[in-house]
Amino acid sequence: MVATEPDGKGQAEAEVPETQPNPEGFFADTGDANACSVRVAVRIRPLIGKEMREGAHICVEAREAEDQILIGKDRAFTFDKTFGIDSQQEVVFNTCVKNLVLGCFLGFNATILAYGQTGSGKTYTMGSGYIIGVEEQNLGIIPRVIRMIFDEKEA
Repeated sequence: MVATEPDGKGQAEAEVPETQPNPEGFFADTGDANACSVRVAVRIRPLIGKEMREGAHICVEAREAEDQILIGKDRAFTFDKTFGIDSQQEVVFNTCVKNLVLGCFLGFNATILAYGQTGSGKTYTMGSGYIIGVEEQNLGIIPRVIRMIFDEKEA
């Protein structure tokens, strides 16, 4: 890869490896025209301080191996992907979003929609709140997408 400086002189830079799709993630095969174009993932957040002080208890269980959530003792719902209370931001991004961003560079359109009631964890997962001083592992989807776009553009 060769970058051009503002004065017009070319200068060789280190070769940047191409980002590979996550084979375990959503939309890993962009060549499959029959692939489902909509996927639904559910993330269960832990109780927050106020809820713990008020004595709230967790009433939703993630069965990640079956991609199900269990509400109460007997109401199970199945999704394309389920993330439990201990899920990490990077895992959510790599599974649900990374391949969508790569697909954009191939001409595909992509949309990520966070839906849920107030306080359900949308802002945390998307990372659209205050991010100055946030540790790397806690960055949400939006800052990770922006970084990936710029990294891919540079490559």
